[in-house]
Amino acid sequence: MPTEGHPDPDYTSVRFNSIYIGPTTGDAGKIPLIVWPHGGPHSVTLATFNRELTFFNALGYGVLFVNYRGSTAAGDKGLGFFFAC
Repeated sequence: MPTEGHPDPDYTSVRFNSIYIGPTTGDAGKIPLIVWPHGGPHSVTLATFNRELTFFNALGYGVLFVNYRGSTAAGDKGLGFFFAC
């Protein structure tokens, strides 16, 4: 989602990818949410069994895995964010 008013105009239209795993029914405003940056600049989150995710889902939490802009999946410009700081 674009971020209006961001101090760096190059990033005002950067979109973030995410994966939501959790309840899909009920009042979305009442489902507790954990935002969990996944992967990293040089790592990934694998599509395998995740004990922590299963635990939080069993308690009724939704988990949003966010692929942040410093990830290699965001391309060279996204990865360059780390080096521009």
